[in-house]
Amino acid sequence: MTIEDLYREYSLPVFRFLRRLTGSEETALELLQETFYQALIHADRFEGRSSPYTWLCTIGKNSWFVLSKRQKREISLEELPQGNFDHKKAESSAEEAAVRKEEAYRIRQSINSLPEPYREVVLLHIYGDISLQEIAAGRGKSESWARVAWYRAKKMLREKLDDIKRP
Repeated sequence: MTIEDLYREYSLPVFRFLRRLTGSEETALELLQETFYQALIHADRFEGRSSPYTWLCTIGKNSWFVLSKRQKREISLEELPQGNFDHKKAESSAEEAAVRKEEAYRIRQSINSLPEPYREVVLLHIYGDISLQEIAAGRGKSESWARVAWYRAKKMLREKLDDIKRP
């Protein structure tokens, strides 16, 4: 399968994975380009233990980690309210949006702080919608290993998120 075939078949599903992962269409597009660039460069490393989709999502996830380390979260001008509108209504909806955004950010931060392999299992299973069986196959492990890793990751996340909620 050529890189063009891979792109034709997997660019949209990988883009969706990256958009769910990053919460940003613009960042997802940037990471999609980087993912396929890295896939082209490292095509010889694809062993076929997992599907091309899982392999590409793993590359995308790793590219996101690299990007996240380089950038700090900033509010763009587009996110600020503009124009003539009801300020009280805008304040409450802006507050709600900010709370949702902050919660999503905390969840992502909690996921990112998980040790490997738990972080990878969570990211691929939740954001990539990849089965535990396929994740296990991609790592050369049993499905039982993936189920245990998934269970432990969820437990660690609950603990981390409970710690955040406590005053």
